[in-house]
Amino acid sequence: MNELCTLEGGAGSFTFVKDVELVDMPKLASCQLSGGFSHVNRVIMSNAGAFERENALLAALKRRPQIRGKADLEGIDRSVVERIEVSASMCNASELVELDLTDCVHLKELSVGDACFQHVKSVKLIGLPELEKVIVGEKCFCNPGDKEVPQGSFQLKECKQLKELRIGCLSFADYSECDMQDLDALETVVIGNTKTSSCCFYWSDLELRGGNPLLQ
Repeated sequence: MNELCTLEGGAGSFTFVKDVELVDMPKLASCQLSGGFSHVNRVIMSNAGAFERENALLAALKRRPQIRGKADLEGIDRSVVERIEVSASMCNASELVELDLTDCVHLKELSVGDACFQHVKSVKLIGLPELEKVIVGEKCFCNPGDKEVPQGSFQLKECKQLKELRIGCLSFADYSECDMQDLDALETVVIGNTKTSSCCFYWSDLELRGGNPLLQ
């Protein structure tokens, strides 16, 4: 829709839309949608003209940002973010060496695509009272070309509502520490794949501690 200049919708239009993708509408100068997008959960927006000034969409982006690099991570509004989604093969800049989300107090879900955070050596998810799900794809938090002594720390602690943890094959392969404590609601843990070589936390010291039977 490269030539779209004006978009108008009557009251109630797009009110209960959940997922929105708005890309390449550079000429859109006017967007009038009374009450639109008030229930949006997920937004992908790029070069979207007047849509980029819609308060409802901007609020949704703050709650559930799309992360493509270090600048996006640094731009997160940590006081309101509820879901962080990282697209595949993102956040691999060499200067990005730590992922610390301990002050994202309303975070409910962390979802990381394949081959992300390849230079990160420290992950901290600590004291997140609303965190329910952590999903990490394959080949994350590891650098296939790194010949140094294995090092890296994964800390997942004091997340009382966490129910699900899934980690793909070859992720955290060169980490030396895996520390999971006080995850009282944890129901599902899937690390790697039982049908293939996974090598997750291949070199790690392991500490599992808490009242949850899964961690005893």
